[in-house]
Amino acid sequence: MNFKHLSILACACLLGTSSLRGQGTAISYNGHLSSGGAPASGFHDLRFILFNAEVGGSQVGIMLTNSTVGVSNGVFTTTLDFGPGIFDGTALWLELAVRPSGAAQPFDPLAPRQPMLPAPYAITAGNLTGTLSADQLTGTLPSSRLAGTYGNAVTFEHAGNSFTGDGAGLFALNAGNLETGTVPEARLPASVSLLGQTIEGSEIADGTITAADLDAITTSAAFWRATGNRGTDPSLNFLGSIDFRPFELRVNNTRAFRVQPMVNIGPNLVGGHHDNAVAPGFGGATIGGGGAPGFPNEVKQNFGTVGGGQDNIVSAQGATIGGGEGNRVAAGSIESAIAGGFQNQIANAQASFVGGGWSNDVRDGSPFSTIAGGFQNSVSNSSPSSVIGGGAGNEIADNSEQSTISGGWLNGIAGGAPRTTIGGGDNNHIGAGSVAAFIGGGSLNDIGSDADWGVIAGGRNNGIGADSFYGFIGGGTQNSIGAGSLYSSIVGGNQNRIAGIAEWSVIGAGRDNQIAVAADYASIAGGWNNVVGTNAQFSVIPGGRDNGVGTGASYAFAAGRRARANHQGSFVWADSTDADFETSAADQFRIRANGGAAFSFNGDHWIRFLHIPDGSLLFPASVITTSTGALLSEGGTWTDFSDRNGKENFAPTDSREVLSKLLGLPVTTWNYKAEGPRYRHMGPVAQDFYAAFGIGIDDKHLAALDANGVALAAIQGLNRKLEEQLAARDRTIDALLQRIDNLERSNAREVDGGVR
Repeated sequence: MNFKHLSILACACLLGTSSLRGQGTAISYNGHLSSGGAPASGFHDLRFILFNAEVGGSQVGIMLTNSTVGVSNGVFTTTLDFGPGIFDGTALWLELAVRPSGAAQPFDPLAPRQPMLPAPYAITAGNLTGTLSADQLTGTLPSSRLAGTYGNAVTFEHAGNSFTGDGAGLFALNAGNLETGTVPEARLPASVSLLGQTIEGSEIADGTITAADLDAITTSAAFWRATGNRGTDPSLNFLGSIDFRPFELRVNNTRAFRVQPMVNIGPNLVGGHHDNAVAPGFGGATIGGGGAPGFPNEVKQNFGTVGGGQDNIVSAQGATIGGGEGNRVAAGSIESAIAGGFQNQIANAQASFVGGGWSNDVRDGSPFSTIAGGFQNSVSNSSPSSVIGGGAGNEIADNSEQSTISGGWLNGIAGGAPRTTIGGGDNNHIGAGSVAAFIGGGSLNDIGSDADWGVIAGGRNNGIGADSFYGFIGGGTQNSIGAGSLYSSIVGGNQNRIAGIAEWSVIGAGRDNQIAVAADYASIAGGWNNVVGTNAQFSVIPGGRDNGVGTGASYAFAAGRRARANHQGSFVWADSTDADFETSAADQFRIRANGGAAFSFNGDHWIRFLHIPDGSLLFPASVITTSTGALLSEGGTWTDFSDRNGKENFAPTDSREVLSKLLGLPVTTWNYKAEGPRYRHMGPVAQDFYAAFGIGIDDKHLAALDANGVALAAIQGLNRKLEEQLAARDRTIDALLQRIDNLERSNAREVDGGVR
C-alpha cells in the first residue's frame, strides 16, 4: 500500500478532565484513514511527532510509536501521551506517519501536518503560574506550590497534617512532642550519652570504622558496603534516586556519569566530559564517554548513541556514532551509524553506515548506503543502497541508486547511473545514465553516458563511448569502442579501436587494430595494424599484420601480411612477403604462398602448388604436383603419370584396327559454349571417341593420355601398313629388276652370236 495516497481526518480530546487535580497528560486521538479514496481497514503502526511549525521547524518532545492500531472502515482511535510541559500554549503541529503492521518498511509521513486544536491545550491548566484568585482554585494544591514566605499566620490544625524536610525553618519546638526522627548530636546536651559512642573523626578520615561502632539499624542490609554486599534484593537495594531527578557519579567532584530520567521512555545515560549532553525533551539516549572542553559529544534525538571520542553529534532517532572526532549523523538519518573516524557525515539518509576514515559523506536521500572507510569518499543525493568500500576521493553521484565502488582512488559514478559498479583502481569513471555498467579496476578507464550494461574488466585508459549498450573491453591499454557501437567487444591488447556505430563487432587482442564506422559484425582476432574499412560488414581479419578489408567490402576475408581484400566477398591470404597482395574484383579468392601450397582431401589425395628451388632432387621445377603423379612444370608442360608399376590389366591393341577407326573418327574445329566463338579448338568430341574406341571414364570426357595412345597406336598401324606396302613394292621391284637383268643377259648373248 502506498501511504503517500492516504488522507487523514482527525480530532483529539482530553482524557480524564473532570478536575484539574485528576487531569493527566494523555489525549485520545480519533481519525479517519483512507487509501485511494476508499476507507482503510486492518492493523497499522502509527508514528506521531510534534513540531513547532507546519513545514520544517524543530521536533518538540518525544516521538511516539503506537503499534498494531486497529482500523475499521477507515476509523481508528489511539492514545497519545507526550508527557508534562509540552502543551504550554505554543502553537504545535502533529506529524502522522503510517505503515501496515508487521511490514519491513519505513514509516510513510503524511502531509500536511495537523495543527493541535484547543482540546489538547486544556492540559496547560496544569502549567499555570502567577497570582490566581482563591475562588478560582479547587482541589488539593501540590506542596511545591506552597513555597515562599507568608505574612499572615497560618494554622495547621488538622490531625492528618504531616511535615517532611530537615526542619531548618522550625523554631521553638517542644522536645516532648517529638516522637520519631533523629536529633543531631549538636542539638543534644553534652550530658546525653550516645549508643556505642566510639566513632572518632580520625576513624572517619582513615576508614577504620568497624561494625562495633555502629548500631544495629545502620548495620542492617540497608547499609551499602564498599567492600561488597551479600543477600541484596535489586528491588530494595540499589544506587540511585527514587524521585524524578537525575543521578550522577562524580570524579574529583566533576560529573563523570549522569542518569537522567524521562517520561514514557528510557533514561538518558551520559558519560565522559561534563559538557556532554542529550538535548532537552529526548530520551533513551546514550553517551558512553569522551568529550573535551569546547568539543562535547551530543545526542539530539530519542535513542541516539555516541560511544566516545569528541565533538560527535547524533541528531537522528536510533542513530549511533561509535567514536572518533567531528562526526555527524543529521536529522532524518534514522537508525544510521558512524563507527568512528574524523569528520564523517550522514545527512538525512536512513539506516546508512560509515565505518570510519576521514571526511566521508552519505548525503540526503541516500538511505541504506554504506561507506566502509577511507578518505573523502561520498555517496551523493538520492542514491539509496549504494556502497563505497574504501579508498580515497571516490564518489557516487546523485540518483545512482544501488551502485558500488569497492575502493581505489578518485573513481566516480556519475548521476543517474543506477546499479553500476567500479571494483577498484584509480581514476575510473562511469558516465551519466549508464545503467548497470561495470569497471573491474585498473586506471583511467571510462564508460560514457547512457552506455547501459557496458563492461571494462580492467587495464588502463580504455574507453566505451556513449550509447554503446553492452560494450565490452576485457583489459589492455588505450583500447576504445566508439559511440553507438552496441554489443561490440575488445578482449584486450593495445590501442585497438572500434569506431562509432559499428555494432556487434569484435577485436580479440593485438595492437593498433581498427574496425571503422558502420562495419557491423566485423571481426579482427588479433595481430598488428589490421583494418576493416567503413561499411565493411560481416568481414573478418583473423590476425597477422598490416592486413586490410576495404571500404564497403562486406563478407570479405584478409589474413597473413599485407593482404588486401578490397572488394565484397573476396578472400585473400598472403604469406610473409612485405608487399601488398590485393583483389581486383568482387568475390575473388587469392592466395600468395611463395613457399608453396597444398590441398589435401579424402586422406591420401592432394594437390600441391609449389616452386622447387634449383638443385632440388624431388622434381624438376614444378608449379603443380598431385598425389596421382601428374604435374605441371614451371615451363607450362602438363605431364601425366604413366609408371608401369601404377598400371594393371594390360591388353594388346590391333594398331591397324585403331588406324582404321581413327580414319573414321570425325575431327572438326569448334568452340566451347562458355568461351564463345572467339576461341576455336580442333579435335573429336568425347561421344565419337568413346564410341570408336571404348576407352576413358565416359562419353563426356576425353583424356589427353587416351588421345595420345590412340594416336600412337594409329601410328604403329600406319607404320605396319606402310611397311607391308613397302615390302610388296620391294618384291615387285625385285621381280622387275630380275626380269630386267634376264632381258639384259638375253640381249647380250644375241650380240655375241652375230646378231647386230
